[in-house]
Amino acid sequence: ATWIADVPPQWNGVLIVYSHGYVPGPDNPPRNSPNQPTADALLARGYALAGSSYSRPGWALATAPDDQIATLRAVRLLIGRPDRVTAFGTSMGGLVTGRLAQTAGEHFDGALATCGIMGGGVDLHNYQLDGLHAINQLLLGDAAVKLVRFTGIGEVTATLDRLKAAVRAAQAT
Repeated sequence: ATWIADVPPQWNGVLIVYSHGYVPGPDNPPRNSPNQPTADALLARGYALAGSSYSRPGWALATAPDDQIATLRAVRLLIGRPDRVTAFGTSMGGLVTGRLAQTAGEHFDGALATCGIMGGGVDLHNYQLDGLHAINQLLLGDAAVKLVRFTGIGEVTATLDRLKAAVRAAQAT
């Protein structure tokens, strides 16, 4: 993984290690904040920011916590030991943050998981399937589409196209 860090001239001694959400790829840049306005606001208040790209794009939970610890170690070599380190993550990065708090708590003084899917991937996919099922039943009724056990990307695309068309049609009424 690659990493990025920003340290403001008037650093307050706090390092925020940001864990980003799902990135399908192929691009997989390192991120140390959810967006530039957030980075600017935190840096203006004296916070240092760091974050990695993760070793691979997509559902990177197998590597992301280790990638973030490696980022923290690399940043400490350059800036010294922060007074405090906070893990902060959004979307899938919230789950990464939760894992960091559970398994690498000795490296962090606090953790903030926003939009964290703390129940894990199975719960995430189940609630997404619940939404698709509701759209399917409420908007398509007798013309219901296949929602599980796809045999290829063509079936997935056909299902998504039908569901999106149903939602667009419903929004027009």
